[in-house]
Parts: sequence; structure tokens; C-alpha cells
Amino acid sequence: MKLLIVSGCVFAPNTHRLSFSGLDYVVSDIASVVSRVCDVDIYTFTPYSQDASLNGIPIKSCSYLRIIRFLKYRDIRTYFRILISSLPSPKRFVKNMLAFLHSKNIEEVIKEGKYDLVHVHGATAHCFFVSLACSNTHTQLLYTLHGLLSFGNSIVDVSDKKSEIAIFQLLKYSGSIMTTVSSGTKKLPCAKYLINPDRVRVINNAVSFPAQSDKKDLNEIYPKTIGKKIIVCVGSISDNKNQMQLIRAFKLLPKYIIEQSIIVFAGPDTTDGVFSRYIQQYGLSENVIECGYVSKAVISSIYMGACINVLLSKHEGFGLSIIEAAHYGVPTLTFEDLEAIEDVYDDEYLYCMKDRSDKTVADGIIYMYNKLWDKNKIILAAKKFDIPIYKSYIDVYNELQDLKSNYIDNELANKILNKWYE
Repeated sequence: MKLLIVSGCVFAPNTHRLSFSGLDYVVSDIASVVSRVCDVDIYTFTPYSQDASLNGIPIKSCSYLRIIRFLKYRDIRTYFRILISSLPSPKRFVKNMLAFLHSKNIEEVIKEGKYDLVHVHGATAHCFFVSLACSNTHTQLLYTLHGLLSFGNSIVDVSDKKSEIAIFQLLKYSGSIMTTVSSGTKKLPCAKYLINPDRVRVINNAVSFPAQSDKKDLNEIYPKTIGKKIIVCVGSISDNKNQMQLIRAFKLLPKYIIEQSIIVFAGPDTTDGVFSRYIQQYGLSENVIECGYVSKAVISSIYMGACINVLLSKHEGFGLSIIEAAHYGVPTLTFEDLEAIEDVYDDEYLYCMKDRSDKTVADGIIYMYNKLWDKNKIILAAKKFDIPIYKSYIDVYNELQDLKSNYIDNELANKILNKWYE
């Protein structure tokens, strides 16, 4: 089977890109696993050099300058509709125009590569417009959702929310199969949009880390941690990841716990310095390390030195840091309304809080400190999320081939696109 995997970005060593997200690593791991059976190429919306590859898998992309060649006079009515639908935001217009132009490039890539299946990771505007390329080339299309964009997440751009809804409509009316990374990201759209649950398959995320020799001692990397209990919080600093609540809850802890503890925030700051000022406002500069973006090797060292992992996200498609921490024998404190709780819950490594108050989080930290966690049992329990889990995607690919499903006809694609423009 010849497969084209489409994603915003993937983790590819020796490239100009300086940072990668958890999703980038996940898609890279999926591509590596399925490439053992399928003939795989990768297409990214992020520009890469023409010779870029991931473990021998070619990465196709298009620079912002090269993609301009897909601007055609015959599409001027489409550009106008994109403009109207993007108002009043010029930034949104540029983003949506790039999404449309990428779909034209992907259509060309599909024709040249003669792919059997296009596997898209995500539900942004860029991802939605890939459906046009597949419709125009009569190519099977599989979407994988790694989180939900249109269910109350206030920081998501409106065009991405519309795009996710459009993808659900494509799934519903074409009778296509889709995959998600958790039961929560399956149940919500199935209930709201009356999608047949049998058409949505759950394939959990897995965890992979560099070899032991690549890791350094946490105290060597951050001497500030010497002699302290380490609370780790992994993810981009943002309103959705909700790290500010951890600062407030930490301030409520008894003085002796504050004095003996350090919070390590591992992830780039997207708040333009607001988070750093928040830490100063609460007088906790000496108790916090802001790492910014760090490599997987450094993340490994942080987990190895941590006592507990804390995940307080408002919305979280899976909660990758839960299984990453468990991989190193570290338990996690989180909320019971996390979308993936049904998939990741195990009392060997997880304590779930029933409400989202700051006091409850503070009490949760004390509980985590006081409980005698069994590191070996945690590591053993986490093995169900090892990399071979991604072989399940191959089963889905084969099913699509056997059923001859997941083709999007032009009439349906255009009908849903017209609704997207409104």
C-alpha cells in the first residue's frame, strides 16, 4: 500500500526547525511504525528542505515562496470567498489562503505519487482542505483526531473550529471511518453530530524515548533542583494547559512543602512573558524553573528526577505526559474530566481530582507526596502504551482497502465547503 501521511509538522533530525510539539513526535512515531509495512511518504504544512527525511521516509512540503505558484486567476472567486469568511482578521485570511494553496499542492503530490490512501492528522483548516485534494483525485482519505477544537476551547481560531465541524460532516455523510486518540474525543462528536460510533476507532497514543545513554542527570542540567522534590509540568505554557492554576495551588501549600519543592515547567511560553510575571507576582521565582522548549532527552532527564507529574489542562485530547511520566515510574495528578481518562486511567500511576478548584489541586499535591507509589508497578502498567500500539493503524488501512470506503465524492465535498465559507 502506498500511503501519504499529512501533518502540520513532524520531528525530523538535522532540520532548521528549533522546536517540536508532542503531536510532531507522535505523528513521527506513527509514520515510522507503519512504514515497516506500507510505502510511506510524509507531507508537512511546515516547510522543510527538499532532501528532508524521517528515518528514511521522504518528507514533502512546500515553501511559502514556492506555494505562490498555485495562485491561479480561475480561482479568484474562491479567494474572494475565503476573504469574506476570514473577516475581520487579515491573519486568518492568510492562513486560510495557505490552507487552500496547500490543498492544490497536495493534489499534485497525490497525482505524482499515485497514493492509495492519504492519512491526515488533525482537523485544522489546513487539514480540512486536504479533503478537496482527495476528492479531486478519487483517493481514500483517513482523518485522525488528536484532540477536539470545536468543543469549548476558546483559544482555537474560528476557522479551525469550522473545519473540524466540516470534517465531522464529511465523516457522517460519506460513511467514512475516522480514528481518534481517546474515547472522550470519540464520544463527544458522535453524540453531538449523530455519527455512528462504529465508524470511529480509538487508537491511543504511545510513548517513545531516546536510549538511556542519551540522558543526563537532572541536577546536572538544572542545579537548582539539587536536594528538592520535583513537580514536573510538561507542555506549552498556555491558557489551555492551565499552568497558572498550578502556581496558585502551589502557593496554598504548607510553607515546609513549598521550601522543599521545585516546579519544572517544560515547554515553550506562548503567553509573551505573562506567565513569568505571574510567577513573580506570587513570589515563587525560587521555586520554579521555566525550561522553555527542551529535547526529548532532556524531558527524559526531568521525568527521571521527578516525584510527581501534574496535568491541569482545560482540554486535552489524550494527555501524553501521563504515559510519558509513567514510563519512568512517575505518577500523575490530573482532573477526572480529562477526555482520555477512560483510556489512560490506572490507579497504579494516576490520581484524579473531582473538581477544579485551586484548593483541590493543592490537596492533590499533598496526597501525591504522602502516598507510597510503587515505581516498578507504574512502569509495568505503562507498558500497554508502548510503540507497537501504532500497528493498529495498519489494521485500519487494510479495512479501508477491503471496504473500499473513505472516498469523498465531489458533490459532497463542495456542499460542505460551501457551508464552511458561510
